[in-house]
Amino acid sequence: MSSRVSIVTGATGKIGKVVAEEIARQGKHLIIACRSLAKSKVLLGELKSAHPHSTIESIMLDLADKRSINKFAEIIEQKCYIVNELVCNAGVLCQYESQSKEDVDMSMAVNYLGNVRLIERLQRSLAHDAKILNMVSSIRWGTISGDPFHPEDRFNRFRRYASSKLALYAYTQHLARKYDNSNISVYAVDPGIVNTVMITKGKWFEGIADIFLSPFVRTPEKGAETALYLLTNRPQTTGMVYHDCKIEQFPADMYTKEEWSQLWDNTQKYLAENI
Repeated sequence: MSSRVSIVTGATGKIGKVVAEEIARQGKHLIIACRSLAKSKVLLGELKSAHPHSTIESIMLDLADKRSINKFAEIIEQKCYIVNELVCNAGVLCQYESQSKEDVDMSMAVNYLGNVRLIERLQRSLAHDAKILNMVSSIRWGTISGDPFHPEDRFNRFRRYASSKLALYAYTQHLARKYDNSNISVYAVDPGIVNTVMITKGKWFEGIADIFLSPFVRTPEKGAETALYLLTNRPQTTGMVYHDCKIEQFPADMYTKEEWSQLWDNTQKYLAENI
């Protein structure tokens, strides 16, 4: 018998954990998808202890590794799970310039290509009324012009992160158009600046960020509010960025149709060559 499941990637992170805890509290069949087996084991134990009547399991997932993504999707298919909710929360803010095994900028490999590959691989497992939530932030400072898979500009981790999230936002809009005549809903979620390991990692935060960012830094609970709102409700306007439980307005020219077309062509080519 098929089971409808809710998947949260990056569930051991602070925002992911808040979302996972609420899903478990509601008694849904929860799958926490994490890269670290040790951390996922700890979280799994905590969730099962707090919610003994909920079905909760952990499946390893590394968005930087195509084999891991393919294996994850295969497990979902083999167990005949129907994906009711997919919260793509996992992400990376690289401290140093690095590339994936496929020689792609690591920020793009994880935050964009990893999520695209995961969603595309799970297409056959999606419920007819599934919800897909893609976590995006800082997209105002991103760009998808040129070749974002192999950027030639001087490394700036915030700009690389913002560009990868802008690409994910563009993909979210692409999915919304694809599913426009269906009951599948796709949303982009901006949690704001949240006090997570991703943000605080690095000595730079101890001085500069404490002064300039502290007034704007949110708790993980506040950062997760919009995602939880979208899981509970189903706004008719899809493909847009939601922040503080409402649509966040962005300039219409954040990226052009030509830039997205080029990026999507490159994405499809990359996925076809790296099955």
